[in-house]
Amino acid sequence: MQPTLYEGAAVKVEMCKARVGDVVVFRAGDRLVAHRLVARLPGPWRNWGLQVGDGHHLGSWIEMERVVGVIVEPDVYEEIPPAAQAAEILCHAAWNAASRLKRLARRLRLL
Repeated sequence: MQPTLYEGAAVKVEMCKARVGDVVVFRAGDRLVAHRLVARLPGPWRNWGLQVGDGHHLGSWIEMERVVGVIVEPDVYEEIPPAAQAAEILCHAAWNAASRLKRLARRLRLL
């Protein structure tokens, strides 16, 4: 989460409903990770959120059930308008598609 939060920083985490723009703490295997929730899928897929570290440009999807809390101190909430959320989702989808095409192209050259 650098530059927003540095490793070892003291934070207060509360178990509450996460909003887009919150820095959420979630389970990733056997460790806890803090990243910003930048988008949520609509409708029946609402239990999926797109998380990104503030120092990164591409995040990953997490099931919201893995979220254990929201960082409330220091206040690191950042409002993310709906248009920006849509852009994050589209950017992530495009990057993912391009990455898959690149891997497929490598495999085809090896055949």
